[in-house]
Amino acid sequence: MCILMNKQVIFIRHGYALHNDLFWKLGKKAYSDYVDTPLLNRGFLQAHHCREIFLKEMKQLDRKPDIVLVSPLTRTLQTAMCIFSNDVKMKALDCLVEYPQGGFEKCNIRKKRKMLETIYPSIDFTEIDQNLLWSEQQESMGELNGRINKLWNYIGSLEEKLIVVVSHSSYIGQLKDQKIGDENNELKHCYPYVMTAEYDDEKNFLRAYEIKDHAFEEIPEE
Repeated sequence: MCILMNKQVIFIRHGYALHNDLFWKLGKKAYSDYVDTPLLNRGFLQAHHCREIFLKEMKQLDRKPDIVLVSPLTRTLQTAMCIFSNDVKMKALDCLVEYPQGGFEKCNIRKKRKMLETIYPSIDFTEIDQNLLWSEQQESMGELNGRINKLWNYIGSLEEKLIVVVSHSSYIGQLKDQKIGDENNELKHCYPYVMTAEYDDEKNFLRAYEIKDHAFEEIPEE
């Protein structure tokens, strides 16, 4: 195996959103009765704190992310804008939306591309379809893994070397740990998980692994 290219990829779960809060009151109905849920004030505070951590970290390294890839759901777009504002170019990708797509979890249905372009004019939405197709049948784990592979291949095609991905707990959990936690074992909101992705000389994805000794300052959940 000949490794010719490494890329550092920082994954961030969105801030605390409406469905995260309603789950403790309504159970799974919080996922089925509310579409494309936004951040709550607690989530905005988490994202703002994450921004301060990033600014401090990037100042120490004397660099900033080359590009931010973001899920086109409202909670991730709001998180990305709060953390990075217009400081870094941002591109939305449909392969980053939360698992599962299809089925009853309608909180994972995004807005139409035209509306997103109006709300977030500084984000590039050219890579996503006009509408997100939604099936009555829930996507399989194989389909989720296919979306994850699509992301790694897309990252390999980029010239950028330091990449931030703003996505979701189930998606990032499956990507880095091959495990999706429940509501009591989810990834931290707005915490940066650092990974290295390796590619060969033809930009084919080889493997990715988490850099666990790269610890950021803890972000308070409350």
